[in-house]
Amino acid sequence: MCGFTFIINYKNENFKKKNKIFLEALKNRGNDSIGEYHDEDISFFFQRLSIIDHENGNQPLFDISERYIICFSGEIYNYIELRKELINLGSNFRTNSDTETILEGFKMKGENIVKDLNGMFSFVIWDKKKKTAFIARDRIGKKPLFWTKNQRFICFSNSLNSFKIFGLINKKNINISSLHNFLIFNTDINERNFYFNNVNKFPKAHFLNLNKRSLEKFDFKKYWQLDFKKKQRKFDEFIEEYEYLLIDSIKLRLRSDTAKSIAISGGVDSSTIAQIIINKFQQPINFVNIEHEIYRKDTDANDNPDKITDFLKQKVNKIKLSESEFINNLNKSLEITEVPHNQYNNGLLYNLCKNVGKNSKILLTGNGADEIFFGYNGDERHLLYNKLFFLPFKIMSNLNINIFRNYINYSKKKLQNQIFLKKNMENNDYNILENDFKNSNYEDLLDLKFYLSLFVKSENNNLVNPDIIGLKNNVEIRSPFLDHRIVSFAASLPHKYKIKNIFSNSG
Repeated sequence: MCGFTFIINYKNENFKKKNKIFLEALKNRGNDSIGEYHDEDISFFFQRLSIIDHENGNQPLFDISERYIICFSGEIYNYIELRKELINLGSNFRTNSDTETILEGFKMKGENIVKDLNGMFSFVIWDKKKKTAFIARDRIGKKPLFWTKNQRFICFSNSLNSFKIFGLINKKNINISSLHNFLIFNTDINERNFYFNNVNKFPKAHFLNLNKRSLEKFDFKKYWQLDFKKKQRKFDEFIEEYEYLLIDSIKLRLRSDTAKSIAISGGVDSSTIAQIIINKFQQPINFVNIEHEIYRKDTDANDNPDKITDFLKQKVNKIKLSESEFINNLNKSLEITEVPHNQYNNGLLYNLCKNVGKNSKILLTGNGADEIFFGYNGDERHLLYNKLFFLPFKIMSNLNINIFRNYINYSKKKLQNQIFLKKNMENNDYNILENDFKNSNYEDLLDLKFYLSLFVKSENNNLVNPDIIGLKNNVEIRSPFLDHRIVSFAASLPHKYKIKNIFSNSG
């Protein structure tokens, strides 16, 4: 869990002289240690939140030959298993870090190593001999990564603040279509010109190979595809697979060299994680709950954290916010999240992480469960919509192709009418997102809802903001339900096991 900036230098510009401002731009992403590296080809800047191998895991990290250098942000949860495999293949390790596991894995397997990684990550590996870079981002898009390119340099960073140094983050450079996207989806669905012109988002589940000697067009390669093709099994078999995946996901996310906490809301998702930790792993963990009267009015009355902790026989650290504290923390979350958000519960998350960070560096949450298992109140109505409106798509399969684009265009038109905008909204560059859905073997509107809920509408709430807000308070947020294996399982699960009927939401 760290911040990094990587620059390929084409004009022999000395970025080392600007090291203080580059490191300052990363300060919200960890403050346990800093690092940098410079030569005639590249510059690395790095700030670390130390989770695994505190003494030897600092970055940029070199391999034994000092030919390869890596900067990595995130966690590779299955690094122990990968490490054993790589040792059998002949790798030699100098640290116990997951960072070195990626580096040695790349040396042994090349770009295919990304398929073996279970975790949240964005990283860059530089080959000093070939003058090539390998850049990758995790399947779900938990860890941010952005890039910009001009005739002087190419820059990759997991903090938009870094691009302020190049004069790209300012009011005059705002991409107007991004604001339209934000009003509709709570995020910008553009990959190119992400909120700001010439600032681009690295696509999830992709990697990129770059050669400094040839300035070819960026060729992002996809290494993972969500598949909505429904499995036909008995219900008991689904339950067995679900239990195995969730228990294993939690086990992997309990790996750390620091104290751990779990956020208890009273809902099924966090309660399930807590029960598995207590019953299966007997690991010490702090239970925390945060409450505010505004928030409680907007949640299910059956969500009662006291009942859960009493049942589990655990003490819980209750955090209550006054009105002024809530507003103050909400403002702080808006100051650090780099892009706009409309989630008032980020004020709660900021205070939660601030309190957790005093004793723990790991916070487990139930994020993602409602999106992939249709757990929100009102989701049951989408089953009815699906039955009523998807029939034409079933009859005329050629209509299936444009379901994603049709939804986007409909949403844009609806906003345009609401704000009395006469001029048509600009076209968006969301081809990677659209093609990802088109290649997912989707079957109906509920699959579209799944996809949009996970990767678009909750991108800020479940992915980007928890990452930024947690790191600002020296906390790494881990979400077992967002393990890519569980996401794939939920996508392949028939709808009848997620939504019982239109009158009863069993998600």
